[in-house]
Amino acid sequence: MFINTNFAASCAEGSVSWINYAFRLVQLPIGVFGVALSIAILPLMAKQAANKEIDTMKETLVSSLTMVFALTLPATAGLILLARPIIHLLFEHGVFTAADTIATANTLVFYAIGLFAYSANKVLVPAFYALGKTRYPVIASFLAVGLNLIIVFFTIDHYQYLAIAFSTSCTMIINFLFLTVVLYRKLGGFSLRYLLAGLLKTGTATGAMVVALLLLIPFCQQWLDGTILRQIAGLFILISGAGLLYLLLLTVLKLPELHVFTSKIYSRIRKS
Repeated sequence: MFINTNFAASCAEGSVSWINYAFRLVQLPIGVFGVALSIAILPLMAKQAANKEIDTMKETLVSSLTMVFALTLPATAGLILLARPIIHLLFEHGVFTAADTIATANTLVFYAIGLFAYSANKVLVPAFYALGKTRYPVIASFLAVGLNLIIVFFTIDHYQYLAIAFSTSCTMIINFLFLTVVLYRKLGGFSLRYLLAGLLKTGTATGAMVVALLLLIPFCQQWLDGTILRQIAGLFILISGAGLLYLLLLTVLKLPELHVFTSKIYSRIRKS
């Protein structure tokens, strides 16, 4: 982020703020989904690796990645489609103008593209640590920094501050692919069929959610352009409606990870 901020400082006035605000927003789902899953599965996979339960560890990994995709794909779609009203509500006050909202929203869109990779890497890295193969995440980090510098260097003159967000997402996606391929080889393979089946169900539900949002947004536009309370109400209707539709579709499509996720939430609620 330090490198990106330095690049942003050489762009149009306000670029540093646009980059920082957009990055903060995309960090929220990463923290909620990616980091939370990482904390949960690290001790589990470490125990499985120590006990030589490699097949069980593979199942844990694939299920965790499926969960990541199930959580981040709709979040990505939501951030892209609702970037402008979200930023308008949160930041467009005082010296933060409508032009700043548009610039920050465009930046958020490019950051959101790499959201799934950001979060998936939080699951892949603990798997390497559980196996004692810590050098590969380190190698991936160095490659990511170098690749980020190269992409930004060749695109920033044309795309300005957007090149920074675009480069970050590209870097994270390539990082994800690198870690996935290496881990696949180190584990002697894992169930790609299960992973792709889960991705297909998640993608189908997300696609339907996107269509629903595109149909609903025009009806809520007056609310999204209104007072703060009306903006909150409009976003609540859109986000809750899209979320409920998505959960309903995943239930119909019978994604096993959804049942696990909702069961844990229900269990936490009962305990509290």
